[in-house]
Amino acid sequence: MLFDHSSKLERRTLDRRKMLGSGVISFAGGNCGMDCVVLDLTDGGARIRPADILTCPDEFYLATKEGSRVTCRVVWRRNDLIGVLFR
Repeated sequence: MLFDHSSKLERRTLDRRKMLGSGVISFAGGNCGMDCVVLDLTDGGARIRPADILTCPDEFYLATKEGSRVTCRVVWRRNDLIGVLFR
């Protein structure tokens, strides 16, 4: 399903749920990590603001304060935000 919102093409096929929750991005075998803010979620991915966009890897684990942990792959980067798909 595609929507045109404010001249930006909407490619998301799953409903997005707004969320403003903290999380932790872990990578390098769990030896490295950084805080993040999860801005919204779908069943298949999320929009995230990592603490450091420049050192955020393309694949990582995302843990939320609710206790969930998912493997993520970055599919886009814009300014200080990333979009990820859950694997």
